[in-house]
Amino acid sequence: MRPNPDYWDRKFPRSAIQFMWLEIPTKEIVKYKMDERWERQDGYYYVSRLLYELNVETLLPSIER
Repeated sequence: MRPNPDYWDRKFPRSAIQFMWLEIPTKEIVKYKMDERWERQDGYYYVSRLLYELNVETLLPSIER
């Protein structure tokens, strides 16, 4: 996976903070979708699996409140 350079607003200086929003559903929802996508051989299975295995607690130190 690589970032899309067109996603960022280039009018801002490189030091400007731009936000990326990532919504992570509950483990139950992710597990249900993961199992459903596995049955259908859906390519998004791996996205669901990544979200299922992601430990959000490890991201907290990098998030400013």
